[in-house]
Formats: sequence, C-alpha cells, structure tokens
Amino acid sequence: MVIKTSIERQVIPNQTLRGFDKIDSIKEELEKACPGVVSCADIVSIATRDGIILLSQIPRLDDNIIQTLHLFAHRGFDEREIVSLLGEHNIGKIDRELIQKHLSDFKGTRQPDPTISPDFLTISEDENDLPRQ
Repeated sequence: MVIKTSIERQVIPNQTLRGFDKIDSIKEELEKACPGVVSCADIVSIATRDGIILLSQIPRLDDNIIQTLHLFAHRGFDEREIVSLLGEHNIGKIDRELIQKHLSDFKGTRQPDPTISPDFLTISEDENDLPRQ
C-alpha cells in the first residue's frame, strides 16, 4: 500500500511538486509484482536518471547551429524540420542575456560569434531590438 500523505508531500517546498500520482501508480504496480522491494525513493531516483538522459538529447542554450543540426540529424530530422522546430520556440522577443555573449564576448574573445552575420550585428540598439556590439 502506498502512503499518499507522507511527510515528504506535506513540507512546504514539495507542495508545488507534480507527479505524485505517477509515482503512486508505478509503486502500486511494482508492489503487485514484487512486494516490498522497490521504494518510492527508488522510483524517483530512476525517473531522475532517465530525465537527465532525455535532457542530454536536446540542444543546450549555448549550442551553435552546427551542433544543433548535428544533434537533430542523428535523430532523423532534416534541416527544414530542425529550423521549423527551433523557430517555434523563438517566436517573440529573446532574452538578451541568452545571446549577449554571442554578440560581444564569444568564448571569452571579446568579439562577436564569427558565425553571426555582420548585418545582424548592426541592428540598432533600442528596446525592441537586440543590443549591438
């Protein structure tokens, strides 16, 4: 039997967590198959491991386009599909902090990322545009 009112669920930092129902379902099935062997902590540990593995399969914020194309190409995406997928997540304004180092101090060189078009770097610096070098 799964204890659904454990102290871990009641402490303030954990009150906003989701997914306890999933842990409960997994625990119930495991208890049927092998009673008393696998704990909820074991389930969380395995889920965390699998989540980290899955997250390693997506581009990092600082990956360049070549790295991103390579990562998705290994999964069967073509360039058009990759650009469509990435573009969908960048509609609207982008946070300046995410790209500032690419515009002015790429990899500690105090120069812009050489893969960025010079035309892009000359965009005026106002509240609606990205900062200029």
